[in-house]
Amino acid sequence: MQYYALFIDLKGQPVLVVGAGNIAYEKVQNLLKAGAVLTLVAPWVHPSLERFSKRITFVRRCFEPSDISTRYRLVFGATGDSALNETISRLCLEQHILCNAVDDPKHCHFIVPSILRRGFLTVAISTSGVSPTLAIQLKQSLKKWIGPEYTMLTKWLATFRYKVIDRIASLEGRKRFWGRFYQKQPLTTLKEQGLTQLSKQAHHLLENVDSYD
Repeated sequence: MQYYALFIDLKGQPVLVVGAGNIAYEKVQNLLKAGAVLTLVAPWVHPSLERFSKRITFVRRCFEPSDISTRYRLVFGATGDSALNETISRLCLEQHILCNAVDDPKHCHFIVPSILRRGFLTVAISTSGVSPTLAIQLKQSLKKWIGPEYTMLTKWLATFRYKVIDRIASLEGRKRFWGRFYQKQPLTTLKEQGLTQLSKQAHHLLENVDSYD
């Protein structure tokens, strides 16, 4: 199966997780980082998840079909029980809710890729559920190539891009500016001379506004 790749904004959005063991732990962490409002249904909660008690609504009992509701944007089945995952997946499908059954691709409506983050840069790696371990190995390899300097660069760009928008009115002009900016090898400048020099270089380019319009 070929999946359609996208990034979804879950800030403030209700998400249900069924299960509260080791399988759920990583999913819960990443969902909280994304700003999701979590409800977690499970008769037993792993101690590592208890520390999120102020940020999660715990329903401490076994799953019930009525737990599946259209009020949830997404549902995660983190039970380790394929039969239960199948039930959760079917109930979600009936109510047009997207469901992910962790480590159980045949009961997934979507899959979650292996993620590498560097500041505002997010790299998603997926094998379409064929081999999550391969995706993790590729992520480790990419970490060596996409280093921490990307964190610094993207955080700086988050502010500088608005200066470019203010100074260069046209979309085509901004494209020409960014093309010239990256021709100057900003990552090399950042690593060898620091953020101050990169900023000076970028502002110098921006002063020549007439050449971009």
